[in-house]
Order: sequence, then C-alpha cells, then structure tokens
Amino acid sequence: MQRDTVTLDLFNGPHIPRVRFEQALEALDFPTALLNAPEDDYDSVAELSLAVLPHGPHRADLELLSRAFRPDWSDALDRAWHRVVGLRLTHTDKPGTFNGKPAGYYLLRGGLIEEARRALFRHVHAFPRDTQAWALLAGFAPLLAAVRCAFHGGPVLTELEDIVEYVQHDELEPLKSWVLPYAYLFGGLTLGELGDALAAEGLTDADALPASDPGRRFAFWLRAAEERRMTEPENIPITIRRRLRDISGRAFRRYLNREPPR
Repeated sequence: MQRDTVTLDLFNGPHIPRVRFEQALEALDFPTALLNAPEDDYDSVAELSLAVLPHGPHRADLELLSRAFRPDWSDALDRAWHRVVGLRLTHTDKPGTFNGKPAGYYLLRGGLIEEARRALFRHVHAFPRDTQAWALLAGFAPLLAAVRCAFHGGPVLTELEDIVEYVQHDELEPLKSWVLPYAYLFGGLTLGELGDALAAEGLTDADALPASDPGRRFAFWLRAAEERRMTEPENIPITIRRRLRDISGRAFRRYLNREPPR
C-alpha cells in the first residue's frame, strides 16, 4: 500500500513574512520588521520605528514610546517595546525609571534576563530603599532581596517563609523589622549586607529609634556586637549585651545559641 506523504516547505510560503517580522522585532531591527509587518501591526511598528530611529534603542524617545504602546498588541511587539524602554533607561549615568518602574522591570518583560539583573543591582545601589526593585531582584538574589524589600516597608515575599517562621515562633513584632536581624542570625545575610540595610535607612543611633520598632534597634546593636566579636572574639562589651537582652531576651538567646525553633 502506498503511503501519502506531505512535505512542509520551511523556507517558502505565507508564514515566512511573519517569521521574518518576529525575528526582526527580537533583534530590534525595525526597518526589517516594518517591511514584513502584518497589516494589523503595521501602524504600531511604524510608531515604534519613529521612537527608536535613527539613533537606536539606547537613545529612543520615551515620549514617543509612551504614545506608541498598545495594551492589546501581539506578544512580539509587547516584548520589543519593553526591551527598547529598558535599554533606553539603562543608557544613562543614573538609573532611570519610566511610569514609576525601574529599567530592570522592562528588561525582564523584554526577555533580557542578564541585562535586567545588572540593571536592578545598579538601581538598588543608587536607590537602596526602592522596594519594587528589591522585589524584582528576588528572582536573582532570593533571600537578600526579600529581606531588603520587607525591611524597607515592601511586601513580605515567599522567599522569607523560613525566617518569618522563626520570628513568629519568638512572638516578635513588627515582623518586617525583625526579618533583617533574623536573616543574619540564621546565616542568610553577611554582616556587610546587614550594615548596608541599616545604612540605607540612615540608622546611625539605635537609641533614637522608637521603642515600637525593636527589630531595627536589635539589628543595630547586633551589628555592633558582631563587629566587636570579629576583632576581639568572645569580648563583647557588657553594654552591647545588655542592649540586645533588653530589646528582646528571646532574640538575644538566638544570638547566643543560634538554634532554630523546635
């Protein structure tokens, strides 16, 4: 019996312009995308081209990009638009934002993952209290980013589940201020990262903090204790020990024993 065969020509046919169109958008080659654009997408590509050309995505016109955006256009166009916005925002001396979102947000939506990671770290270096940027960074540095996000007033992300369990077991409040010292106590943060978080909040005098924020006060004195211990092991001044104990006896025992809850 003779078997019927169907041969699909991958290099010819009506699908080729669409393939070329999407490949051009992926490469941000707007002249080629315009030549191969489907009729329904032509006007959108033309608007994007006006925003990007002749200087390229790093010098694109943000106002024209804003006007060009369409919430219902194709995935390929949406990805290209976010990619251009992200690249435009990174091409500045100081990290930029667009509609309140950092460059990394747009680069992630545009599929430029490594570029997004670099842009987000650059952003939080310049704006260390930006909880939105820290939340986005949780995909790259899960615990550190989640701690910083919560500590600076953002949401408590799922990456903090284990730390939150420790804090709740010890009945400490407010939760968001305690995640920082507890993340350090359980080996999730370095001493430098603990200090960076405190510095971002401008915490230079723990005694000036309100009694209603014991987690931050504990983090301040914890850093002082650890810095002293590193230079003179087992010789932490009585004053520091007393401060830690007075703020929270339970957290102080954690510091001494470093034992997880049972």
